[in-house]
Amino acid sequence: MQVPHFSTGWHQLDRKVGSLVGLAYYEQQMTRLAAGQAITRPQTAWLILGYALREQGLKVLMPRRG
Repeated sequence: MQVPHFSTGWHQLDRKVGSLVGLAYYEQQMTRLAAGQAITRPQTAWLILGYALREQGLKVLMPRRG
């Protein structure tokens, strides 16, 4: 299985938020699975960032431990 890579289209921004996007994507998919919904694969990182900001607010931009 190939792990998806999502991009904002801006290399500098991708370098700064790449791990955030990956984590938010997996959180989003686990939430969908728990609700009985199918897994989705957004075309860009912008949809994933929007989800993260909507769910967690600006604190999503703060570093956190894994």
